[in-house]
Amino acid sequence: MTDYRQLVFSDFKRRLNLVNAPELGDSLRSILCGWDVQENNELSDSADMTFTKARRGYDLTIRLDDLKTTKRSETPRTICDAACGFHYEAYRWYRSAFRDHLCIHAAAVKIGDGIVLFPNTFAAGKSILSVALASHGYRLYADDVVALDMNNHEAVSLGILPRLRLPLPSKAISPLMSRFLQTRRCLESQTDLYIGLEHELQANLGERGKIAAIVVLERLTRYTPARLAPIGAAEAMRAIITQNFNTAHDVTKIFSVLKETTFNSKTYKLIYSEMDDAVKSLTKAFA
Repeated sequence: MTDYRQLVFSDFKRRLNLVNAPELGDSLRSILCGWDVQENNELSDSADMTFTKARRGYDLTIRLDDLKTTKRSETPRTICDAACGFHYEAYRWYRSAFRDHLCIHAAAVKIGDGIVLFPNTFAAGKSILSVALASHGYRLYADDVVALDMNNHEAVSLGILPRLRLPLPSKAISPLMSRFLQTRRCLESQTDLYIGLEHELQANLGERGKIAAIVVLERLTRYTPARLAPIGAAEAMRAIITQNFNTAHDVTKIFSVLKETTFNSKTYKLIYSEMDDAVKSLTKAFA
């Protein structure tokens, strides 16, 4: 007998079908913070995503906004892989639902009275650094993508748990950090690990705050004492422009918003190799 489930995401007016995959319901909800998600036993003909249990994992079908469907060429093998597939699609849902928000490829953590933004590309260490900051009691707004309200220039959380790439950089992590991660392992695969942060450490969907600083990261593999130094607003602005991936607005408007956001923030560059050193430098500067 075929098992049908449907998840309804009220904040985005989106629906997701699960076919013979009931285990995904709780798993997908487990990585979301502050999302309104309802589950029923119906099947939607117009679902935005459908996961179907397959011999080796799950078939994933995505309905694009022009009502066409596309089947992902890579089949998610594990529950964590399926969550990662949903995770990426959730970014598109957010951009569609909140058209007056930009989406910035950046980590964002509240340190002291304001949010510190880390706009960096892949492998710069922003996710593991944001979790390291959370392990010291700071509230994480994003480890990978944060929204920027174009009207008031506030950072807005998408309410998704941080996801770390495996293997973890063991030489850069202290024993205390390792224990923190070990007790909060959530969904996991060979390549990805979600960290289940407590409510006081993880911002919910829509939670927002003023940006106090923009910090460009440079992580080195060889041991280097952490060094946080001021940089010109132009260098920080170049980083944040590069990491904006919401292009639905007029280029001039985007440029104006990012310029004002940058020039109203303190701007720094952090060169580091070990997480604890980086956390100490950021704490000293902003806490």
